[in-house]
Amino acid sequence: GNEKVLVLSRKDQSVIAESKEYSSIKSYGFGLHSASNPLYLVAENEDGLLELIVQVSDNWETIDSGTTFTVDFSLDGQTLIYLVEKEDDEMGLFAHTLSSGETTKIIKSDSDELKYAILWEHEKILINKSDEDEISLFSTDIDGKNLVELFNQDDVTIKQVSYVKGEEQLYLQLQNEDKSKSLFLTPINDDSGSMLFEE
Repeated sequence: GNEKVLVLSRKDQSVIAESKEYSSIKSYGFGLHSASNPLYLVAENEDGLLELIVQVSDNWETIDSGTTFTVDFSLDGQTLIYLVEKEDDEMGLFAHTLSSGETTKIIKSDSDELKYAILWEHEKILINKSDEDEISLFSTDIDGKNLVELFNQDDVTIKQVSYVKGEEQLYLQLQNEDKSKSLFLTPINDDSGSMLFEE
C-alpha cells in the first residue's frame, strides 16, 4: 500500500498539512527552531526513485531525486543540507535555503566518495572527498558558501577529525600506507594548515 504524511496541530490534533501518497516514506525530519516548522521527507516514487520533499506551511516542494539521501536541517531550520547519489553514481552535496527556494551546489563528484559532518558550534560543514589514492577535506558555511579545501594528500587515510571546543581549528589524525601515523593541524576557515607530527 501507499504511504503519506499528516502534520497535526499540537493544540487540537487537527490536520495542518497532508502530503501526497508515495510508494514508501523512507525518512523525515523537522526544522525545530524555525517559526514555520519546516519538514522534509525522503520518499520513494512509483518509479522506484527517492525524492527529497520539503514542506513549509501548506506548500510541498520536491527539491531533488536520486537513489540515496543523507539530510540535515541547519539549527535555525532555514537551510536543508543534503547529500544525494544519482542513478549514474554521481554524488553531490547541496544546501537548499527555504526562504528563497535557492539550492546551492557545494561539491559534486563522478567517481569519488563524499561524506559530510556538521560542526554545529561553528555553523560549518566538513566534507570528506576520497577515491582510491587521494583524500581531501573541505569546509563550507551552512548555506553552502565559502568552500575551502583544508587538506589534500595522496596515499593517506584520515582516521579521525577532532577539535577543541571554542577553538577554530581541526586536528586530523592520519595513517599512511605503511601504517605510520601523523597529525595535521588546520584552521576551519582557510588552507594554511601544516603537519604537527610525523612518525
